[in-house]
Amino acid sequence: DPRPRPARPRPGRRGSVVRSSAAHRTVVVDPPWPYPGGFNGFGSRKKLPYRSMSVTCISKLPIAESLAREGYVFLWTTNKYLGDAFKILAGWGFSYRQTLTWCKPERGGLGGMFGTNVEFCLVAQNIRPGTNAHGSRTNRERIPTSWFEWKVRGHSEKPDEFYALVERVSPGPYLDVFARRARPGWTSIGDAIDGSDIVESLARSATQPARSDRGSMRVGQGALFGVAS
Repeated sequence: DPRPRPARPRPGRRGSVVRSSAAHRTVVVDPPWPYPGGFNGFGSRKKLPYRSMSVTCISKLPIAESLAREGYVFLWTTNKYLGDAFKILAGWGFSYRQTLTWCKPERGGLGGMFGTNVEFCLVAQNIRPGTNAHGSRTNRERIPTSWFEWKVRGHSEKPDEFYALVERVSPGPYLDVFARRARPGWTSIGDAIDGSDIVESLARSATQPARSDRGSMRVGQGALFGVAS
């Protein structure tokens, strides 16, 4: 079978992931959402250039093990899996906060009745009982918009501007799950990095988080991003 085999999470030692108090405070997750028949374009289909993972497998990833109390998670999703992404965040135990939209004006061939030239990033928080979202630790910077026009790079590769934006508003240490390439100041894991099993990589990252290049955290209030009406 010439098709790439699906990437499936495997349980770590004793079927669980090591818990650690030294967890990351910001986690970016860019799952390889499944498109068995490839992407749908106008009159053509494009095959995925990477191994995909089922929605069920994505939902079972132990992301919470790597995220500190009151930490933030940025979950990338496509139009097709937008509804699933909300359910996955809830299943991971995170509280949804906002949706970021990446507009790609030079693209529009993919999709159905309408060309799809956007991707979405759901921002959520790891709120524990007795904590207050408005008193959570951020970098005290508020971006005045939640809509961004960034240049498209390699397939499924997220813009450098996005990571710079995350570093401006959200505290480190930083973890990039399903990263397409390594990034200074971040712990980057994924098939494109070293081919390692993603669950095993998450277990290692939970016990050995990267140092943040940013300074000390400050307390900020309100939303990280402005919401356009």
